[in-house]
Amino acid sequence: MPENVNTLAVGYEDSTIKLWDLRALGKIGKFIDKTETSFESVKSMTFSKSGRLLFAAYNSTNINIWDLFTETKVGAMGNEP
Repeated sequence: MPENVNTLAVGYEDSTIKLWDLRALGKIGKFIDKTETSFESVKSMTFSKSGRLLFAAYNSTNINIWDLFTETKVGAMGNEP
């Protein structure tokens, strides 16, 4: 995360993303698109400049945009319907 080097996002093969706090050695957030029916590996991620949003790219050409405060998907780009 840009302003907080103690926060780490990890993407998994089952499409989930977990947010970890390295100071507390614990998970502080979990992100999964409940509308998605198939699993896609998370390929890359980046935080927005403000640190509020997380952009996650998957095996397909889809990119999900996650709000880190509410743990909800707030947008998508790519081949989504």
